[in-house]
Amino acid sequence: MSLSAVDENWYCEDCDLNFEYCDKPDFLFCPNCGKVLKNDMYQYNLDGLIDSFQDKEFVKDNLLPSGEDRTYEVKYYATVEEVIEKPSTRIGAFNKFHIWTRNHVKNYLGRKEAKIWILRVYKLDEPQLLKRSNRMLYANVDKPVKLEGKPVLSDDEFDKLKEEILNTR
Repeated sequence: MSLSAVDENWYCEDCDLNFEYCDKPDFLFCPNCGKVLKNDMYQYNLDGLIDSFQDKEFVKDNLLPSGEDRTYEVKYYATVEEVIEKPSTRIGAFNKFHIWTRNHVKNYLGRKEAKIWILRVYKLDEPQLLKRSNRMLYANVDKPVKLEGKPVLSDDEFDKLKEEILNTR
């Protein structure tokens, strides 16, 4: 048994454009439309990531936002419940609590102290179609969003998970 060949070139389905290999493979966005670029190796890793979740269908349905003409559907929001600091050498103990690749975390942190944000995620009562700025970390949207919704995890589930994170060494 062997793995199929993977292509290191990136492709934007919407713009029908190819982009050459990039040495920063974590997340790449099309410079024309801002959508996530596709790539065989990325898809291979994405499939592995999806397999690591219990509710695979939920992840497939919500991993990338739907939308068109630079408008994106927003169905969830998060609040920061707590921020803790850990040495970067201990960050591997938290792998089951985040979706980043090990290399991304290692390259991002280097030897710096890790600031771990404990987020509480809520499902909006009504999904919103929003235009956004093309930013990698934060995006400005074109209209106010009423942040009303139900938590994805019950209070008991969230408190148990938060306690597990806080007690991870």
